[in-house]
Amino acid sequence: GNGFSKAWWENIKLKLGKVCEDGEMKKEKVCCHETSTQDQEFCHIPWAALELIKNPEKDQEAGQLLQIPDGTQLFCFQGNDGFAPHLNGEVFWQPWSAQSTTLGSRSDSKDFDMRFNCKETQSGDLSCKRGNWGGSHRVIKNFFGR
Repeated sequence: GNGFSKAWWENIKLKLGKVCEDGEMKKEKVCCHETSTQDQEFCHIPWAALELIKNPEKDQEAGQLLQIPDGTQLFCFQGNDGFAPHLNGEVFWQPWSAQSTTLGSRSDSKDFDMRFNCKETQSGDLSCKRGNWGGSHRVIKNFFGR
C-alpha cells in the first residue's frame, strides 16, 4: 500500500484518540479528550496541526507517531494532471442536466453558483463560456475522467 497515507491516517487516529491533560483543550494541538472530562462534547482540532503530521518527524509529539517508511516517495500532481479539476470546487455547484450534459434549467442562486456556463465535450472535458474567473472561455481537461 501507500506508506505515506498509512502513516498519516494512523497518526491522525492516534491524535484523535489521545487523552490530553486538563487545560490542553485550549492549546493549539489536537485534543478530543481531557483527563477530567468523561464525555467531551467537541474536539479542538487545529487543522494545520494535522497537516504537520504529513511529516511526522516535525510534529511536537514525533516520538509517538508512526514514521513514513524509508524509501517512500512523494509526487505532487498539479494543474491538468491533478486530481481536483477546479481549485476551489465552485464549478461543482452549477445546476447540471445529465441528459443534455450541460447547464441545467434551475437558476436558484441560493443553491447554485450561476457564474458558470459549462458543457461537457465528447472527449470528457468541461468547456466553460464563463466561470468564477470571469467571462473568458476555459476548458477543464478530462473533467469527467479523473
